Amino acid sequence: MKLFIKLAITLIIFFVIFRSIDVDKFLFVVSKSNGLFLLFALLFQYLSTLLASYRWFLIMKTLKYSQDFLFFYRSYFKGTFFNQALPSTIGGDAIRVLDIIKAKGNKKRAFFDVLIDRVIGLFGLVLLSLIANLFQPDLLPKDLFILLIMLSLGGIFGVFALLYLSWAPFFKRYKFLKLFFDLSIRFRIILKNKKRFFTQAALSMFVHLLAVASFYMIAVSISFEADFTVFLSIVPAVLLISIVPVSLAGWGIRESAMIGLFLLVGADVEKVLSISILYGIILILVGIYGAIFYLKEKKEIF
Repeated sequence: MKLFIKLAITLIIFFVIFRSIDVDKFLFVVSKSNGLFLLFALLFQYLSTLLASYRWFLIMKTLKYSQDFLFFYRSYFKGTFFNQALPSTIGGDAIRVLDIIKAKGNKKRAFFDVLIDRVIGLFGLVLLSLIANLFQPDLLPKDLFILLIMLSLGGIFGVFALLYLSWAPFFKRYKFLKLFFDLSIRFRIILKNKKRFFTQAALSMFVHLLAVASFYMIAVSISFEADFTVFLSIVPAVLLISIVPVSLAGWGIRESAMIGLFLLVGADVEKVLSISILYGIILILVGIYGAIFYLKEKKEIF
């Protein structure tokens, strides 16, 4: 039922989008894209995923996992495959949790440790969004600028709240709240000193910076005229919005957010849609690389 609802929402969004644009112009823009710059976009997105897998490796190493980097590299790319390439009810995080359970055998810790990686990744995204928008306060309308700043600050506050939640004994008294207490304890292991904190924050920001660079390379490939700084302000907000799990792998939601935000700076709607769809295809291509690891492991099992 969830899959059907997400598919329906995705199709409805694309139906509305394509009814309101010049489809012939959109197809022309896509067909004339420069292959070399698209290749650079693919490279930047691959590097983004690679760096994210390394960040996860550092997190798990701190949590006393003995597996080498290649284990987490393969697991992360498999997760990317399930997140982007398949209309599946099995998410990429679930695949990573299963890998950790096989390696460590503790379901609760496996779930916590993948969730921690997600939270730290989100922290880097909201931090990048905050910094980029503070440096360009006049790019977007004032109300939207304030909203993005408030959302970013809210996300940062949430991370620090989770970090210090284990200091509140109240959360140990009730079964449901104790889950957050236990999560906070493991979270503090990773970020308990300044060096680890700044390392993880910098890695997370750079992961998303590479994703922004991928968007920008796609824009260059279709001769979209906008500075990199514009993408630096808008794309993190788009990525934040596309996290909302109401469509298939963010399709439709990402396109709507891209069009809505770039129209505010006077961009051409067909070109903006082209950038978003081409980026989605690049995500699928990176995900397919993870399918190689998944299929190889399935073959070894059988």
